[in-house]
Amino acid sequence: MAQMAERMRKSGADLETLGFIDDNPDLHGRDLCGLPVLGGKDFIRQYPEVRVICAIGKPRARRAAVAELARLGARFATLIDPSVSLPAEAVIGEGSMVCAGTVMTTNIRLGRHVIVNLSCTLSHDADLADFATLACGVHLSGNVTVREGAELGVGVNVIPGVTLGEWSMSGAGAAVIRDVPPGATVVGVPARIIKEQP
Repeated sequence: MAQMAERMRKSGADLETLGFIDDNPDLHGRDLCGLPVLGGKDFIRQYPEVRVICAIGKPRARRAAVAELARLGARFATLIDPSVSLPAEAVIGEGSMVCAGTVMTTNIRLGRHVIVNLSCTLSHDADLADFATLACGVHLSGNVTVREGAELGVGVNVIPGVTLGEWSMSGAGAAVIRDVPPGATVVGVPARIIKEQP
């Protein structure tokens, strides 16, 4: 995400990447990927004008971290790689991240703190709720709904009209041809349920 922010800056976006926040004091002052670790969450209280991105991959962990950061007064940035052709009517919630190579068509809606990783396809009327997470190479056909916190692994393909339930997980390479219940884990071609919410 830091690399994407830098690409955005080089493409004319009015932003500057300052560094990372981590609560591990052993990392404070060190460099990661050429940027400093600025400190822990207290950095947010000291610099309330700074916007942050929570780039934790796992949806539940991201939701917990965002809630804690929000309690500290954090404001959230939204990152969209310059290579992404964003439809004019697209709605992108705060804190969301859309990575390079992603293609979107029309009537796309992303909630808050959504991650769309590298080279995804979001066809018409895709609707991704808060904290939804698409790994690299996910392809959503038309009218696909991804509910809150649902996670799609690398290379998942979803046929038109399917809904992926809240906090469900679709394993890498799955071909999802029917709705996925909330909390369920599906794998395979075609995708089948291997675990249901207790």
